[in-house]
Amino acid sequence: MAVNVSSRQLGTGDLFEVVRKAALEIQPDVLTLEITETAAALVTDAAALNLQLVRDLGVSIAIDDLGTGHSSLARLRNLPIDVLKIDRQFIEGIATSENDRSLVIAIIAMARALGLVTVAEGVENEEQASILRRTGCPLSQGFLHGRPQPAQDIQRLLRRQVPQCRRARPRAAHAAA
Repeated sequence: MAVNVSSRQLGTGDLFEVVRKAALEIQPDVLTLEITETAAALVTDAAALNLQLVRDLGVSIAIDDLGTGHSSLARLRNLPIDVLKIDRQFIEGIATSENDRSLVIAIIAMARALGLVTVAEGVENEEQASILRRTGCPLSQGFLHGRPQPAQDIQRLLRRQVPQCRRARPRAAHAAA
């Protein structure tokens, strides 16, 4: 389950405590906090420490909308992150634009070199998904996989699936390499 975190929430000192309490209700390894690239650029040292504490609980940290914000690679390098989510505007043209395809391939290669997982956002058709798989990004989200649903439907789905949900932690794979 992924939860968006705003830059305002990152700036408060209670982020760790809120996530710690939530982790008592669900298994932390099924939770991912998503921070937009723009918000990541504004993360203070104190907020980065809170993110590290959250990550130490077993919660993944993702940079959302990669490629659309104002962060620097140096800033991304110093944040405790596990996942880079490629913004949908690059995925839209992946089948028709050599520039978009090249940028996506570069982002995937960079993430792999840093030991991070990549997720493509806005995948709407099998052609996009196929290109992404061939370029090394098998994980995606978008209308190809499902449409938005009411909260109560998602709650029912989570109650059925979360206890069975187990995934490898990207950090563990990276640390073993």
